[in-house]
Amino acid sequence: MRALRVYGILFLATAIPFGVGMGALLAVVFAVFGMGAGVGFVGGLGSGVLFGLVMSLVLGTLQLAGHRGAPRGMSLSPRQDRQVAVPGGPDLIDRVQVALTSLPAEVTHADVVAGRFVARTRRSWKSWGEEVVVQLSGSPAEPVATVSSRPTVRTTLVDYGVGRRNVERVVRALAAPGA
Repeated sequence: MRALRVYGILFLATAIPFGVGMGALLAVVFAVFGMGAGVGFVGGLGSGVLFGLVMSLVLGTLQLAGHRGAPRGMSLSPRQDRQVAVPGGPDLIDRVQVALTSLPAEVTHADVVAGRFVARTRRSWKSWGEEVVVQLSGSPAEPVATVSSRPTVRTTLVDYGVGRRNVERVVRALAAPGA
């Protein structure tokens, strides 16, 4: 069911804009050559459906492959969140910063008092980069970390599992005391 949702979202996100754009373009071209704007518009919409099918199959399959091995029930979205209890201690702040820089990412904001740390990953062929946030809460003896990863480009629909892996790496690093 999750796979159908991924394919469906990608189909709609690619087919509609492409179909409307091509429909408008072909309507003008067909009208100029006297073949009827309506015929051109319908042809453009048809090309949008074909384009949407191809793009959703290719990108959806790559997205699902990037999430292979993910626990059942976990979101396939590029926007990932996880909340986990972490070992407390005087080195917790250092562990958070080391975990974030190991992604590799640059820590862009660190508010120790509020327990909020923000880092931005580098661009790659898979993504334009992500913003990874660690928010510490709970008591100092039993802290809880909420780790989230969001694409820097808000319209991102496919990240090939990069966001999930960011969150997993930070959670693993925080779970290891003295790491």
